[in-house]
Parts: sequence; structure tokens; C-alpha cells
Amino acid sequence: MAVTKFAFPTTIHFGAGARKLVAGHLKEQGLKRPLIVTDTGLAALPILHAVQEAIGYVPEDAIPAIAEALNITRAEMHGVVTFYHDFRREPAGRLQVAGALAGRRSGAGRLFPAPACDAQAE
Repeated sequence: MAVTKFAFPTTIHFGAGARKLVAGHLKEQGLKRPLIVTDTGLAALPILHAVQEAIGYVPEDAIPAIAEALNITRAEMHGVVTFYHDFRREPAGRLQVAGALAGRRSGAGRLFPAPACDAQAE
């Protein structure tokens, strides 16, 4: 996950009661005006990253479960998953290279060396 460094003192809190902490933080930092972001989908990012890291993508059937756990709508959750391009919604494909003689003659061998067993077949 990317972390943005701000040019001013920054504190980020999620969840109920976070607004109650604003006055204290403003006073500590000597600031007068807070920036409050109320995008509830942001709380889902660490969970989505963990799911993708564990299984390689965010399955469609995980979205309702995560939304329910965070008390946000499925539509909001779907919006988070589709907005951030970090998340795959289906397993990543596998690269297959033709090992046939025709493929190697057309230049595939320069990109991907042939396996040792194919070299014996020629």
C-alpha cells in the first residue's frame, strides 16, 4: 500500500469516535482547521490488501462479507475494489510459451529459452 507524506502534521484514525479526537490533535499541533475524510471505504484497504496477498486476488464473494464486517454497503465496497487498480478481481493468468519448433524459429527462443527436454527432441 502506498503511503503519502504530507507537508503538515498528519494523524489518521478510522472508526466510530474518530471525530472526538480531532479537537485534541488540533490543540497538540497548534492547528486551527482539520481535514476530515469520511470515505468509509478507506477502512477496507488493509483488509483487501491482506485478502489479495493471501490468495492472489479479491474474489467477488468476499466483497459482501467485508462490507458487512465494516458496516458499509456492497455498492460502496464494490466501488473501492473497482476504483483502486491494485486489486485483481480474478486470478492472475499464467504465461504459456509454445515449445514447438515453429515457435522457436519465429523468435520465441530469444525471449524464453527452450526447456532441456525440447532441445533433445530436435
